[in-house]
Amino acid sequence: MRVVSLLLLLAGFALPPAAAQPPANKGSKQHLAAPAVPLKVVKPVEDDLLILALRLNKETLSEGMSGYWVGKGICLSLGELTRALDFPIKVDPKTGRAEGWFLNEKRRFVLDIKSGTVTLFGKTRPFDRGRVLLHPNAICVELSLLSAWFPIDFKPNVSDAFITIVSREPLPIELKLARQQRQARFQHGKAVDPNYPKIETPYQMWDWPVIDVFAETGIERIEGGKATRLKTRYDLLAVGDFLYMNGDLFIRGDQDQPVSGVRARLGRKDPNGGLLGWLQATEYTLGDMATPPTSLVGRSTAGRGVEISSFPLGQLQEFDRTTLRGELPIGWEVELYRNGELIDFQSARGDGRYEFVDVSVFFGRNEFELVFYGPQGQVRRETKETFVGAGSVAKGAHQFRFAVNQQGKDLISVIERENTDPDNGELRFVAQYETGIREGLSAHGRLFSLPLDGERRNYLTLGLGASLGGIVTQFDVSTDDRGGTAGQIAAQGRTGPFNLFARHSQYFDFVSERADSANGDNLSSRSDIRGQVVIPVGPRLSLPFTLKAQHQRRDSGLQELELESRLSTSYRNLSATKELTFTSVFGGDADSSEAVNGILRINYNLSPLILRGEIAYDLHPEARVQNLNITGDWQITPDSTARFGLSHQPESDITELTAGYFKRFANYSIGSNLTLGSEGQYAAGISLTFAFGREPWSGSWHMAPSHIAEKGLAAARVYLDENMNNRFDEGEKLVEGVKFTASRTRPKAQTDELGTALIGGLPIYKNVDIGVATESIEDPFIVPAKKGYRILMRPGAVAEIDFPLVHTGEIDGTIRWADEEKDSGVSDVQVELLDPSGKVVKTTKSAFDGFYLFELVPLGRYTVRVSPVQLTRLSLDASPPGAVSLTKDAPAVAAQDFTIVRHEPP
Repeated sequence: MRVVSLLLLLAGFALPPAAAQPPANKGSKQHLAAPAVPLKVVKPVEDDLLILALRLNKETLSEGMSGYWVGKGICLSLGELTRALDFPIKVDPKTGRAEGWFLNEKRRFVLDIKSGTVTLFGKTRPFDRGRVLLHPNAICVELSLLSAWFPIDFKPNVSDAFITIVSREPLPIELKLARQQRQARFQHGKAVDPNYPKIETPYQMWDWPVIDVFAETGIERIEGGKATRLKTRYDLLAVGDFLYMNGDLFIRGDQDQPVSGVRARLGRKDPNGGLLGWLQATEYTLGDMATPPTSLVGRSTAGRGVEISSFPLGQLQEFDRTTLRGELPIGWEVELYRNGELIDFQSARGDGRYEFVDVSVFFGRNEFELVFYGPQGQVRRETKETFVGAGSVAKGAHQFRFAVNQQGKDLISVIERENTDPDNGELRFVAQYETGIREGLSAHGRLFSLPLDGERRNYLTLGLGASLGGIVTQFDVSTDDRGGTAGQIAAQGRTGPFNLFARHSQYFDFVSERADSANGDNLSSRSDIRGQVVIPVGPRLSLPFTLKAQHQRRDSGLQELELESRLSTSYRNLSATKELTFTSVFGGDADSSEAVNGILRINYNLSPLILRGEIAYDLHPEARVQNLNITGDWQITPDSTARFGLSHQPESDITELTAGYFKRFANYSIGSNLTLGSEGQYAAGISLTFAFGREPWSGSWHMAPSHIAEKGLAAARVYLDENMNNRFDEGEKLVEGVKFTASRTRPKAQTDELGTALIGGLPIYKNVDIGVATESIEDPFIVPAKKGYRILMRPGAVAEIDFPLVHTGEIDGTIRWADEEKDSGVSDVQVELLDPSGKVVKTTKSAFDGFYLFELVPLGRYTVRVSPVQLTRLSLDASPPGAVSLTKDAPAVAAQDFTIVRHEPP
């Protein structure tokens, strides 16, 4: 009862009073069937029409989803939506009915507009007819109603013409995409979109790196100090090819030590598993790296060493948690979001890294977004995605990982710092193997050797992983070289709106990093339970609520209980998370103790002002505020930002105020800052941020005002291909001012007077499709010769892309009946345009009066014909195909007319 009462206390405290109460039932007659009314067909208003791209997990399911404004909301075509999601639901606008099922055949769905009812799970209930529009060719349903019927949340972005859907349960299309990604890994990426030829970026013996630089200088007086001193510091990150590998070099220094820290790494990554020959590795790394964690035994630890792995890139290394680690330069801050939920925040620390350790993951899709805030007002985002429950290792497949490092040591040790940790500098060794036994069942084994409190410990872990019926489970047994043993079973899945996780571990004289021995008192058991539910509050607001409980028992009888609740919200431009934690120690010989503390994090975009805040506090045994931090970025112009901040630590009664102004130029950013402290400390300085990389077409160096080294880069050259041979020839015009499109991001680059551009910010180790933004070409009759190219990007490697542009023309004509007394056009006739090889390159249909038109056809010779497939199906004949030629002098060909003749019945 004590645990239950505490859980209720935490949940009640975390929920605002308004959210804790169920919404009022506005209509007590809602359970009665609405009276049938005649079907009212509404002609769509073109001014209300929306053409939106439909996105799921960064994948575009539909480029042109029809939607309309309905009241203050948006409705979508039910038929188009169900087709995009692979829901077998038949929509019939003529009868005003939709019928079928979704997710599984037990989830029957029947919509009857005439009776005003919808049937779900065998229960029929009315719906608000004002939120469903019946058009002549579509049934349009408002988003909040769709969310109530299907396990989907909708996030429309009308200004950018797309709508994102977030599933509350794994969708068939979602699982299908996950299967395709896994299949692509095992097929070594041989399947390529024929519309996007693939461009390779081979590794080089040596190539010019891409470099990010941050430097700061100024004066400061520290707390309690009497003198002012000059303070200078810098960070430099260089990424590029070296010895046919991808390498990065991080250097840090200050006024006391010109080089105070160096980290370096070499290696390769291939999502298709094409490394090291028969090993089919997906990555290998030499230098500064981190060992992988393993259940029951050890955590992920950074140091200098080597790693080889065939596990898929980005795959979870543990069953229920992950560690996110990376570089964080001076003055930067980073926020961590999981599925849009703000869960943590960090500022730059002394070693230039950020680390989010043991972050929980949930069943289904987990999208981690890292939002970086730079000292000059920069905002940079990185997304890392994983899917729990997508399936285990395929039957007969094998995966391995080998890693060893000297923990806590950089590859190049410049300064030996004092370290009281007896395990610092000791070797860690990890070997992992996993194989698929059958579909949904895998086995794994792990060897782990690590230093623990100055002693060497060796461990062997064996286990099974299974996925069945929407639940994934894992069982592990581990033993050490001291005779200790531990066992663990864990499971997670989803039932209805609840995402659940449970784990129990039992220890028998077993000590490890995961099972510590507090003052020689070993753990005997540990149990964890976690649940999450998304509470719908309105059509555009939901509250993810998470409740966690952990209970530990030690050999002495000492027990430790920790309960944690987390309530989050993301509404419009507000993201907020409130955490509350209760801890209790009791039993054994120790004195009982209890504590309750919490933390509140907020990010509020009041454009042009972004406010970020964090407050940590204690409620028991003493109510007090531990620390308070508030930061605001005011975007004065698109290229200038002012920043202010407040930091207060009540326990030490220290308050700091910060202010700054930052200006972004074409090639660099400059900032100024001032800090004042309540203890007489102060600092003032200026900073400079820039990045540069070599554009290979011209050999010139391009500069950028923010970091680009850790992202993909492409050097594009755009020219007018006068002879249409798909290569640049001397004398052909280079085109200035052309912009580009790219999947997964929105590039801002455009070509200079040499027709070249350096496109940055592209996702790495993922296929990116890059094309020309046709609207940026001044002449509307000039188009790209190819839609685009597909490139597997990697950091520091600049992919070279040629974009030939060609002149175009047009061809038109009319389709008419040959056997009518009155001359009349024929509509909906499919007309095809063939190149000299006989390949169909364009198709169109005749209009109501028989007129057809081919636009933006590259100059050349073609054949025009009526589709023979359509003619055969309709038992028709047409006049023979016609040959046409489009030239620069004659880019338009008219009157390519055809006559249609009906077959006479036998």
